[in-house]
Amino acid sequence: MSSAAELDQMIKSGELIESTNEMTPEYLRELKHTLIVSGDTELISAPAYYLAAKRAP
Repeated sequence: MSSAAELDQMIKSGELIESTNEMTPEYLRELKHTLIVSGDTELISAPAYYLAAKRAP
């Protein structure tokens, strides 16, 4: 697991964070939260897409 300073340096240098070993617990928690919010948004908007697709030629 990276320290906060190591994680900050990786992000500032443009490196990809691809493994949980490279993340701090706080970073992983916030990443999971972001993905949950994004997934919830997709699910809540699905009916609107369905109705539009139904009317599409």
